[in-house]
Amino acid sequence: MISRRSWCFSSFTFIAYMLLALFSSAASAKDGEGEIYALLVGVNDYAEAPPGSPYGAADLKGAVNDVALFKSLLISFYQVPDDGKHIKVLLDKSATHAAIAQAFSDHLTRNAKLNRKATFILYFSGHGSLIVDLNGDEGDGFDETLLAHDSRAAGGKDITDDEIEAWLAALKQETNNIALVIDSCHSGTISKQPPSSILSRRAPIIRSANDARPKGALRDATSINDADRAYSIITGSLADEVSNEGPVEIEDGKQEWHGFLTYSLVRVLQRDPTLSYLQAVKLAERGVQLYAPSQHPQAEGDVDRQVFGGIGTREDPFSPVSAINGDLITVEIGSAHGIQSGALLAIYDQATKQLSGEKGKIAEAQVEDVAIKSSTARVVGTPRSTVTTSSKAKVVSPYASNVRIPVAVASPPAELQIGGVNPIGTLLEERLRNNPLLRLERNSASAVVSVEISCVQAGQIIPVERTQSLSGTCQRAYYLSPRDQVGALYGFFAVDDGKSADAVVAVLEKFARQQNLKNLYNGSSPLNGGVKFRIARVEVKSLNGLKTPVKDVVVEDSTVPVFKVGEYFRFFVRNESDQTLYFSIIGLGTSGSVFILGDALSGEKILAGGEIYTKPARKIGRPLGVESYVLLVTTSPINVRSLENPGVKAKVPGPLGSLLYGLTSSIKDSEPATELDLDSWATVRLDIDVR
Repeated sequence: MISRRSWCFSSFTFIAYMLLALFSSAASAKDGEGEIYALLVGVNDYAEAPPGSPYGAADLKGAVNDVALFKSLLISFYQVPDDGKHIKVLLDKSATHAAIAQAFSDHLTRNAKLNRKATFILYFSGHGSLIVDLNGDEGDGFDETLLAHDSRAAGGKDITDDEIEAWLAALKQETNNIALVIDSCHSGTISKQPPSSILSRRAPIIRSANDARPKGALRDATSINDADRAYSIITGSLADEVSNEGPVEIEDGKQEWHGFLTYSLVRVLQRDPTLSYLQAVKLAERGVQLYAPSQHPQAEGDVDRQVFGGIGTREDPFSPVSAINGDLITVEIGSAHGIQSGALLAIYDQATKQLSGEKGKIAEAQVEDVAIKSSTARVVGTPRSTVTTSSKAKVVSPYASNVRIPVAVASPPAELQIGGVNPIGTLLEERLRNNPLLRLERNSASAVVSVEISCVQAGQIIPVERTQSLSGTCQRAYYLSPRDQVGALYGFFAVDDGKSADAVVAVLEKFARQQNLKNLYNGSSPLNGGVKFRIARVEVKSLNGLKTPVKDVVVEDSTVPVFKVGEYFRFFVRNESDQTLYFSIIGLGTSGSVFILGDALSGEKILAGGEIYTKPARKIGRPLGVESYVLLVTTSPINVRSLENPGVKAKVPGPLGSLLYGLTSSIKDSEPATELDLDSWATVRLDIDVR
């Protein structure tokens, strides 16, 4: 099952913005510089609610495991001493409301007084929820909450955002180095429970106006100065989504329950602890969506800061090469670190300290076989010098073009009276047998998307969960259902008319192309951080019947901006590097489309230090959902128009063109892999929440 952990940090981030701006920056004391103090809270076991209460919280399965995994990350990769002084852990019955509040004060705030340059982390894994807002400070009428072990027991209370605000206020007086990682969610619709494969982490919402919040935590309406961001926040999902947990593979043949955010984030940081908060979340998202495709983790606050202060100025992290057999090498990094077949690796000389770009790179390799903690990769082309067991491997991208999205064919609902076999199953098996983007998965619990058959009524597909609306005499149709949500992906359905299999495969391929392009990433590019990519809200007015832009407001906030259908926007691009660049913006629409913005066939030229607002302004349209835009930056012109027509062989020359083609093409291509110039390209991604 998926458990949706209820706290998504929508308005909580806003709370933190307002709260942390109330105080001046911490003094420049050097005490504790480089140290980390962490309060780790995990709750599987929730105390029973009073008899008859509708607000009880169901037990979880992965929160305690999450804390153990997160603690091991801090100890092994961020050198936090396991001495009982730097890490405080509260689990299950010890994680009461009072105990969490006291530990925050004693372990974080008190240590901040003594170690002002240290980094202070609050990690929480468990349920979240909403309660009715009593002081009117929330626009939607609810306060976001976290659930301690005893929050829903007799006399218990949720930990509200107002209370956490007060805790952070005290901590902010002492330090500017605050990180929060919250693997739970307060909102979203808990609408689907696949058999024992996913659980949601959202407890029932308290809608009655009882006193569910401690007194005295009042919010000031002061806005934050973005230049004084003392905190960084990672959360499990968007404000109107749910966070989930489920079983994941931790060793060959062994599974363990974890929150999908925690599991994916830890794998990414084990691979590279020097990532920024934003980079880490964008990379972790792919892992999350392999289990829960409708969940979008978020980074907010000071997202460009290195996670937990980074690991200092020592050499870049790398994966050892442990064995060599001809052009095959074994690298000590595997699926436990998020690596999949097709991953791209850069191999550097043993003397190289900064593993970025072409300097010191002696070869590239592509992963062919993946175990839990190691991978076998084939060296691409001819190495510039000999690869040895002293060489250093750096992940360029953990995913590549031959990552095939798993798809299952669901059994028909009994109400349709057509037996236990989905009629489209055999046709899909034939069409997906050699599909490079998709693979048929027999175990529906392991599939990202399922093909369902249901009824069409009044031009709308009826989700199979609404069994009372189904019958054996209705018009039948197929639709695609994400693993963690009810309803049709992209709003698509195909009437069962004998031709529906081709239509279903076409939409599945759209989904796969978007997933691949969203995760196009060059982890070794020196251009990373060299280009600013922002969305601008555009105010328009009517002149002679035409909509004319009159004002651009660049969205500097790190949260995913919410746009309503009919609003206008465009993009702001600034080249902060010291060289001329070319950029293309690849749109991934909520309908499943892939499109290129602008008229320049080979990308738009932008000089060093230059700024550009894209034209024309674009209008937000349906369907609703998260729309993504990928900025591809290159040092020379490259035509990416073929991405809009993935059935046509790409005319893009060179290795980067071949990579882009492989990410989107449904045509099997046996061309050998070619070496990429890691200095020549990078990507940045922005998301828009269309509501």
